[in-house]
Amino acid sequence: MGDFSYPPGTYYLNEAKLYSPLWYLLDQVIISKDMLPLFKKDSLKIITTCSYADLMDSRQHPNKKISDHFPIVCEIEEH
Repeated sequence: MGDFSYPPGTYYLNEAKLYSPLWYLLDQVIISKDMLPLFKKDSLKIITTCSYADLMDSRQHPNKKISDHFPIVCEIEEH
């Protein structure tokens, strides 16, 4: 779905529908066009682990004991 090899989104939902991509991009970074030159595109990351917990379960889906989605992080240069 996104520019990431894995995970391809921040939220996973397995529904029995005719068409369901399973992975969704619910979490987003929205910035104005004036801020776009300060946005570091390569810094955008979907976080799947942190120092105190694995945010991913054994199936590589969000660990629902912690959250139903993966958080994201990015950098914006100081001007």
